[in-house]
Amino acid sequence: MRREHCKTFVTMWHPEAEAELARVRDLKQRIAIHTVIDKVRRNGPKVCHPHRKQVQGVAGLQSLRPRGGRSVWRVLYACSGERRYMLLAVTRTPRVSPRAFRSAVEKACRRAQRCGLEVG
Repeated sequence: MRREHCKTFVTMWHPEAEAELARVRDLKQRIAIHTVIDKVRRNGPKVCHPHRKQVQGVAGLQSLRPRGGRSVWRVLYACSGERRYMLLAVTRTPRVSPRAFRSAVEKACRRAQRCGLEVG
């Protein structure tokens, strides 16, 4: 039997994004967030719509969409190398709270720049 080496991708939480995740009180929503992050760990850039979407107007910033976009939560992230992803912010969808989403995008961009990532 031939065994193939399983390559995985690494996700890293920015400390402030991890604190935002802790404020998501609904256990089912938290599980959904972790499930979509697991998809990134297994599939990296092959994760596609409806689970991932480019943030409009911000090059290099992606939005993870738990439950294929049916969740009210989003995780904003950026590529941090060939096999690494930095999770930068957790926020509600722009449909639920446009102001909170815009604020999270700004925070994610600042956090990414502090980590030496190119977004914007």
